[in-house]
Amino acid sequence: MTYNYLKVSNSIVKITRFSPVFCIVGLAVLVGCSADYRVRNDFRNVYDGLTDSYLVTLDYNLSSGQDYYADHIAVPMGGVFSFPTVITDPTLRRKENGITMVLESWNETPTGTGVGYDLGVSSDPVTESRTYYAQWTPIGGIGPAGGIVVYDKGIVSEGWRYLEMAVGAASDINVPWHTAIYLDIDTDTGIGTGKWNTYKIVGNFNFAYGVASEIFAAYSLNTFTDWFLPSLLELQCAAEYLPEYNTYWSSSSLGTMAYAVTGPSPEQRVQTNGDAFGRPFRVFKDEHPTASIFYATNGLDVEGDPPYDDVVHQSGDSVTVQYPMDLTRDGYVFSGWKTTPSGSGDTYQEDDEITLDRDMILYAQWTPNP
Repeated sequence: MTYNYLKVSNSIVKITRFSPVFCIVGLAVLVGCSADYRVRNDFRNVYDGLTDSYLVTLDYNLSSGQDYYADHIAVPMGGVFSFPTVITDPTLRRKENGITMVLESWNETPTGTGVGYDLGVSSDPVTESRTYYAQWTPIGGIGPAGGIVVYDKGIVSEGWRYLEMAVGAASDINVPWHTAIYLDIDTDTGIGTGKWNTYKIVGNFNFAYGVASEIFAAYSLNTFTDWFLPSLLELQCAAEYLPEYNTYWSSSSLGTMAYAVTGPSPEQRVQTNGDAFGRPFRVFKDEHPTASIFYATNGLDVEGDPPYDDVVHQSGDSVTVQYPMDLTRDGYVFSGWKTTPSGSGDTYQEDDEITLDRDMILYAQWTPNP
């Protein structure tokens, strides 16, 4: 096989099949183009005189804030090639919303609306030069806080889109779920409820020593402080990334039992004072830290439900303090919100504005009737 010549417009390319040939690269001339050279700008390459081959371009399809990168393969007419399972340079991965993403497939269009091809499969017989575009997924990617992204709901709603789990043995903490023999509190199992479960537990119960929800409500990792103990379904999203035989708490409970996940067993119930690990999670929509506000009744004899703000705010957002709704306590009147159960710290009243720099619990304050 012979190439008459190869003309490159202002770019560097990789050719995987060759015979000795002069390559024009900008103003430089290279002899023998068998080395791995990579395109590093937005100019399209012009190839003239490939006598019996077509040029296949594998566009990395990076985000708009990144440079253009592609690999190129000269394929004989009617020949086939295998779609790469990895890109040539693993450091060149699409970055979006603070996530370093994972290669998922290849497609005939950048948006993934054309014919798609799985990683490693053989192509159809090549009958023309064409371009295929890398398709990326956030699942399994590296999140803004350095953890693994385990869930993507596809859109931003209630202030978040993605779920990130901290990684590494240092993130595993062997701790009881709770120290109470019986914990009369309702928590949810759904995706998007773990954060509110965690703060509902922390805001309504005092602990003899650290328990899972309390530890992760105060957890800090890589400057991010918006971690929590996940709900059951959130934890199940991450099961494949957890050590196979460790048992992990969720923040979902049922009487004296809490739901937990072990690799081979996606759902089980464990006594709340039993032995299991906790692993911190967080939700987010982009690279910025989040902050949420929670309201606690601050008394087991309080009737009614506290206000509920279901939005995951961005750190630095301003929120309006809510009215205590239908909270009542025999022999007491509501006198405002405090940042501690004991009544020390800052005081807030309805309609006050708070700038959130991290997750915050406001505790109802009760004054005895005169």
